[in-house]
Amino acid sequence: MRNLSLDGLRGLAAFNVVLFHFACAFYPHAVSEYDPAPWAIADTPLAIVYNGGFAVAVFFVLSGFVIATAAAQSRRPVLETLALRYLRLALPVTASVVVAWLLLQAFPGTVAILKPLIGSRWLDYVYDGDLPGLPQALGHGLAGVFVSGNSFYNNVLWTMKIELIGSWAIYVIYALATGRARLVLLAALLLAGLALLRPEYSAFAIGALMREAHAGSRLPRRFAWAALVFGLVVGATMQGYGQRIMPFADADVFGGVLRPGEPHKVWHVLAAAALIYAVLNLPVVARQLARRLPVFLGRISFGLYLVHVPILLTVMAGLYPVLPLTGAARILVLLALFVPLSVAAGHLFTLAVDEPVIGLLQTLKAQRRPHPVREG
Repeated sequence: MRNLSLDGLRGLAAFNVVLFHFACAFYPHAVSEYDPAPWAIADTPLAIVYNGGFAVAVFFVLSGFVIATAAAQSRRPVLETLALRYLRLALPVTASVVVAWLLLQAFPGTVAILKPLIGSRWLDYVYDGDLPGLPQALGHGLAGVFVSGNSFYNNVLWTMKIELIGSWAIYVIYALATGRARLVLLAALLLAGLALLRPEYSAFAIGALMREAHAGSRLPRRFAWAALVFGLVVGATMQGYGQRIMPFADADVFGGVLRPGEPHKVWHVLAAAALIYAVLNLPVVARQLARRLPVFLGRISFGLYLVHVPILLTVMAGLYPVLPLTGAARILVLLALFVPLSVAAGHLFTLAVDEPVIGLLQTLKAQRRPHPVREG
């Protein structure tokens, strides 16, 4: 049975990323990654509203939970499952690259104009000048993104390589083992991610282990409120938090993955896991997340995630210098225009691309005879 509260949480996380990237583009003073002395809110729990690094950690832990649920019920050969997972990501990703390519063609030079006006380093992560042709864009969406782990067409696509590898790992583990052996392999994946200084991959294992505990009714409830507070407070911390607030905790060890506020690293992953644990165990929180608006945002979350940056760096970037406003008024008007435009575009992308891709994959699955289920 689908968990609507987790859908709602995913939707709010996607909306969080939209706000984060708006700040990166038009008010980098709010984002410690682009201003070493950010505004005061960046170092308070209020930053949870737009902390995109934490939202990404929520995505990864949620993916582990959801993929584990699907893998536990799968009756298909693992190679077929891995291929279907690739298509599930690659087809919408490629469509988003084409959208970005078309917008960059239609609004050439907008980022070049915006850079000296804003001075945000985040604006460097997009094609600014000569744009590769459409065949190169298609190849990038189908393969390049998953090989390089970055994209100058649509910079949010850096997460897709991690998403593909992390979800593949969960599917392989569930295909190889059941029962205690499965738990051991998930724990090994968790430790491997930490050992390689890539806790983003550990997030998938944590989500899967949480799914195992939840499915077996072994997820204790008594720590839920404490976990909610921990998740929101620690999840609000932004890059450099340790250095600014608690230098004694900012030691540059283990590649910095233990530094408080480091985006989607150890503390953010732990905070994301704590938040999801709280949602699973606090009905009052789950009911709020299962309301119409969060669930709608959850439905369009992938589409919203994939299209908002191309809009931001073309349409909105072109609008910024011509608005007859200055200061906070200009920023607020841009935000008031950008949010509904992004939500509408995300909804359209969901209807035109994402949901048809899901339907296509379901058709492909129906044409294959499944193997006996391996649950345990």
